[in-house]
Amino acid sequence: KGKKVPPNRVGPNATHNVLTHFPKDPNCPICNACKNTRASHGVKVQGRPDALPEPKEFADSIVMDHAILNEENMSRHNDQTALVVQDRYSAWLQAFAAKTKTALDTKVNIQRFLGPQGVAKHVYSDNSGEIDKACMELGFQHDTSTPHCPQTNGVAERSVRRVKEGTSCTLTQSGFDECWWVEAMMCYCFLRNTIDIMVGG
Repeated sequence: KGKKVPPNRVGPNATHNVLTHFPKDPNCPICNACKNTRASHGVKVQGRPDALPEPKEFADSIVMDHAILNEENMSRHNDQTALVVQDRYSAWLQAFAAKTKTALDTKVNIQRFLGPQGVAKHVYSDNSGEIDKACMELGFQHDTSTPHCPQTNGVAERSVRRVKEGTSCTLTQSGFDECWWVEAMMCYCFLRNTIDIMVGG
């Protein structure tokens, strides 16, 4: 009571941010055009990221998944896919465009996320063979979700959905052509990481 809520905090008193469109505002035309509401799967599965020990620092635990950001149009540089990576400790979220989702492209983008000397203690993803091979070559411990049940990879799935929706909002709001989706994706991730305030503050 009487306590000020910082802008963009999750909860009933959250303030809608017009740059990241977080949290969703039912009165915002861009949110309504770009953000779909889906029902929760409601299944608790052992081995998902939520069941792992809490990470204590950056790169203790990261989740990742490939995404097709624009099925119809390649980017200006012929990119067709993106690797979405989120650090569970800091909630730092980034997405990296690539022409393919090969193990080589995946490995390069994991290294881009972690930095030149960065090492991930634990990686969690779907059953992507490319991610598995990239982690093996990097020497990272890699766990996967239950086959054919993407809900067991909930953290990564939500990250992908967040990036897709955020990229779509950025493109819609900017008025840029869809071939600029890579730049819109990078812009959204940067704003998400620097503006949005998570539940933990």
